[in-house]
Amino acid sequence: MDAAGTAWIETCIADRKNEGLERAKLRYYCACMQDIVEDNEPFTVTELERSYPPAHLMCTEKARLGH
Repeated sequence: MDAAGTAWIETCIADRKNEGLERAKLRYYCACMQDIVEDNEPFTVTELERSYPPAHLMCTEKARLGH
């Protein structure tokens, strides 16, 4: 993963730090979402979740957020 991908994941985690979720689960979720982003698509986390609802649901389930 390149520096931009790592930065995107860290931003994703920071955006959700107040949700009271485990950091490891957030990292897994954010990495899953980042894998969906094309290098030439500079989506914010929220834009990505809204643009690709099935991906958001899939990554939420994989990361077991809320469990």
